[in-house]
Amino acid sequence: MKASMAFAATTVVVVIVVAGILASQQGGLPGTVTQTTSTVSATSTSSSSQSSRTNGTGSGTWISTDSNGLEVQLALKFYPGAGANGSAMVSLVAEEYNTLPQTNNVSASTAFGLDGLSLSPCGRYASPYGVALYSGAYTGANISQAQPLQIYPLVPCPMFIRLVTGYLFQPSSDMALILPGSGNSTEMLTAVNATGLYSSGVNGLSSPAPLPPGTYTAAAGDEWGAVVVAQFTIAADGTAAVNA
Repeated sequence: MKASMAFAATTVVVVIVVAGILASQQGGLPGTVTQTTSTVSATSTSSSSQSSRTNGTGSGTWISTDSNGLEVQLALKFYPGAGANGSAMVSLVAEEYNTLPQTNNVSASTAFGLDGLSLSPCGRYASPYGVALYSGAYTGANISQAQPLQIYPLVPCPMFIRLVTGYLFQPSSDMALILPGSGNSTEMLTAVNATGLYSSGVNGLSSPAPLPPGTYTAAAGDEWGAVVVAQFTIAADGTAAVNA
């Protein structure tokens, strides 16, 4: 995210070509390569659609599928009293899932349908998806006009650039080998906890302001253009629920 990345003037750009993802993300089961793959060009155009399912706890899962055979899933989980100063905490759980019953070899792309998607104070690392949180009610038609909230602390971020040419997804799975590479696959599943809002001032670095009551929109998307959005409301008592 633009507002969350502060670099020292002496930062050195390092290109890393390694088998595993950066240490800040967890690996999963050993990756397997089969002869049957579905190969998608990096220039392919996503044609996404959104569906949703909710449950009685006020949480929900929203799904956006596209022509790659991949889908972006966004789940919301609410934790009253777990945020800053006892306010509500919202967990945005994003997943990139291969819907095909065979290995899916997808070329890397830069066709994000939404700017400002991230998974940490220092960006997405080598993951092909990210999330963002917005104040107000937005839909897929106008979410690009909104400004993401600063839900990450402002920290110095080293500029590591990893060469990524694509992702080899296991059949019907969120496990993917980041290419080029060999060895373990990485689980394409990340939970981002929005405990509060961080300001650009020095005092805002260590102590976030609580998420105020109101309507919010959460979004997730991937580098092939799929975008999924969900609206929820935080009440004055600190509880939160998905909007009907």
